[in-house]
Amino acid sequence: GTVNTDNRGTTYHLEGLYKYKVSDNILVTPGLLVIFNPENDSRNDTIYVGTIRTTFSF
Repeated sequence: GTVNTDNRGTTYHLEGLYKYKVSDNILVTPGLLVIFNPENDSRNDTIYVGTIRTTFSF
């Protein structure tokens, strides 16, 4: 088959996060991942993924 390469682009990932120390033993890290041109196709909508990580230290 023929692949349509019109409007093709490059996928970019951008990630931001912030580490918040709740106590001496607990660290919470919320973050946001943004994917531009998913599947290398500028016709695809940008994808936003929210994350939250909790780290417990003993």
